[in-house]
Amino acid sequence: MRTRSALLAALLLALAAVAAVWTTSTSGTHDPPSRPHPIAHNEGFGNEKVTVFFYPQNFFCTDEPSDDLDGPGHNGDGIVAAQDPDEFQEPSVGPPGSPCIVGRTARGSFPTIDPAGRPIANAEPVWAILPFFDRNRNGVLDVVDPTVTGPASVTPVQCPEPGPPFTQHTGPFATCAMHPSTLHVEPVVSSLLAGLSVPGGHLPLPNHSHVIRNSAVNINPVWWQVISVRVDDETIWPDFDGRCPANPNGGRPCLVSEEALRDAQRRGQAGPDTPTNAWLFFNSEEVQPQPRSSSGSG
Repeated sequence: MRTRSALLAALLLALAAVAAVWTTSTSGTHDPPSRPHPIAHNEGFGNEKVTVFFYPQNFFCTDEPSDDLDGPGHNGDGIVAAQDPDEFQEPSVGPPGSPCIVGRTARGSFPTIDPAGRPIANAEPVWAILPFFDRNRNGVLDVVDPTVTGPASVTPVQCPEPGPPFTQHTGPFATCAMHPSTLHVEPVVSSLLAGLSVPGGHLPLPNHSHVIRNSAVNINPVWWQVISVRVDDETIWPDFDGRCPANPNGGRPCLVSEEALRDAQRRGQAGPDTPTNAWLFFNSEEVQPQPRSSSGSG
């Protein structure tokens, strides 16, 4: 009887250990959510605070039944997706799903639902802010400059992952945790991307940081629609702790909240919102402890 009890106790302990490992790997347990963050994590800004995102799965780029997103410039070949399986099954396109398209095409590309089927009106936006300036004066815009990576960069960006002391993983240029590595940008070559050379209309994932709504700083995993915004004024670009040359203490006008982003757009320091059909799946929570130099540190 004692042997059976001991075996049962050992089995229960083993099951508890497995459950703990499973919970950590699937829910992104990161307690406290402090730097350097584990793999599958990166940071963002919201409500003038530094946040950390965990990605339980990869990105998705939607193609709805009446869309027609193939053909020249992704403006369609005359056959809607519901009747054209090649539209999102060609080897050059997937997986997963259709091409990840920035901007509006002639035959759809702005989604009406998220990947779970919920109306887009209920979706959370994540603004991918793009540094359209040349801070290190090397003749290459920082948004596509491979040298603008890492923790010591003159233009700190959250994607690619910068590495220690912020993230454990150091991401190569044109990558980021669970993001697409290539974007189809034909619709915005002369607007959002004015000033860049984009051969073939395909752009490696640009250097960027993230802004989310104040109400979404602490939220369980959901699908977020990626909204691209070019930033032309380097003085409001935030560093990893939310500071910028225009406010070395952090907070406005540094781009660390939706309100700061809207202010910058009104002042002409940043371009308009450019929606995409790309979605990211992650949760968000405040980094602990908050960087003392950020306005959200108290």
